[in-house]
Amino acid sequence: MDPHARGIAGEFLVASCLSGAGCHVLFPQNQHLPYDLAFDCEGKTHRVQVKTTTSTVTERDKRQGRASPHVCLRATNKRKRSQIYPRTAFEYYAAVCYLPLKEEFPWVLLFPINTFNSAVSFSSANIEKYNLEKVIGELREQNCRSDNKAV
Repeated sequence: MDPHARGIAGEFLVASCLSGAGCHVLFPQNQHLPYDLAFDCEGKTHRVQVKTTTSTVTERDKRQGRASPHVCLRATNKRKRSQIYPRTAFEYYAAVCYLPLKEEFPWVLLFPINTFNSAVSFSSANIEKYNLEKVIGELREQNCRSDNKAV
């Protein structure tokens, strides 16, 4: 699959997962926005930039004792050390990772943008922390707590 088609498939997979988690998904009509989709959770809208990646266990992973792929998601341009997206452009990165592990389906992860400065690394060891359903569940709890404080 060519990278552009894989990216579009990744966006629809994230939308499907968000919808399955009970969120309403919105796609912008303008393709030149810094986010790929948005979702409504408990009446609050959140913008998402989707990144799709493939990875295998590299020789470096093997030397470092990793049995599973290690993926790094960057918010900055590595060579120029400049931000690719303004920090206010969206609230979440979603990562769709087609990794050759036991699972037949890709990992779909959701990272709040405020959880990292320039990059976040993940592997099968810390994947549960960013599981889309878990992050949405935490977001719902957060919204309920803030709604109760407002009353």
